Amino acid sequence: MAGYYSAEDTVSASMIFENSIQASGLWCFCAGENLDRCEIIGSDGKIVFSTFGDLPVIIKRGEEIMDLNIPHPEHIQQSLIQLITNDLLGLGTSPSTGRSGMQTSWVMDTILGRI
Repeated sequence: MAGYYSAEDTVSASMIFENSIQASGLWCFCAGENLDRCEIIGSDGKIVFSTFGDLPVIIKRGEEIMDLNIPHPEHIQQSLIQLITNDLLGLGTSPSTGRSGMQTSWVMDTILGRI
């Protein structure tokens, strides 16, 4: 922890799921470097992408590499925020609920040994 506040600002985990799929994650919310990168690695290749950055999606299979330019909207979170706002105003239904937020918190709390 960087110690700027009481919440954990760096969390890492290695996991093995019931179907023997392995995963690892590193979330660092206080790093000086702004790196936003997800990699899904399988037996035949991998997919690399950014969640918030406007970077190409890279698909690698064997020696073949494809770069897919899929631009993000200018305000990437706007559509979800609008859905939540509409739900609060009674104008629609949001896919994001307290329960879905609780699931994310449960994962982090489990990783941190609180549960």
